[in-house]
Amino acid sequence: MKKKNDSEEIVSLVSLWNNFGHLTAAQLEMILKNSYNAGFRPGEVIVKQGSPASSVVFISDGLVKVYMEGSGEKNIILRLAAPGKPVLDPGLFISRRNTLTVTAVSRTEVNFVSTEILQRLSGENSSFSMGILKELSQQMFLVQNKLASVAGKRMAGRLADTLLYLSEDIFKKNEFDIVLSRKEIGEMSNMAKECVVRVLNELEEEGAVKTDSSRIIILNPDKLREISDQTSWM
Repeated sequence: MKKKNDSEEIVSLVSLWNNFGHLTAAQLEMILKNSYNAGFRPGEVIVKQGSPASSVVFISDGLVKVYMEGSGEKNIILRLAAPGKPVLDPGLFISRRNTLTVTAVSRTEVNFVSTEILQRLSGENSSFSMGILKELSQQMFLVQNKLASVAGKRMAGRLADTLLYLSEDIFKKNEFDIVLSRKEIGEMSNMAKECVVRVLNELEEEGAVKTDSSRIIILNPDKLREISDQTSWM
């Protein structure tokens, strides 16, 4: 296999996250020297909750789930992450321990970049630092919305939120493969697997979605939004 030259590696690095475009050539070289790549199969843990936060995860290919591990194997999936953005953990800047677990959903290629180097460059480059702050704020905003949905909506509304999120934010189309198990969909919607199956059937009866063993089709996004807004539905 032909080895990439330095310019190709820098272009590849910038494609991982547009915020890298704020760095100088010398700063990008520093990141290249303090990063490494790894591949993961579906189900493999990439980052473990409680482990030292020595690196930031950048996805170059594939899909991962980002979640909090609870007691009794009860997890809360906060979001999915695809190529183009880092998986920023609040523990990077507070405890130096990962507060979240990241696991591959599909075959995934990841770049690990040294936390220490990113923090150093953040201090040297204000535009890059602002990009980190903006990205972390956006990811925390998603968590805030997730918690509001879990606390304030009934099961149908929570599942509608999850399906709209998968359709609009992750796959960006109304028909997509079911890459998550019913259990994982439940972990995104704070409900048991059996409840996911039941509520999906009810959403089909409402004419909002159509499902089979491997695909979900959003037939009526407006209906899903209506169900999401009606906290007393069901």
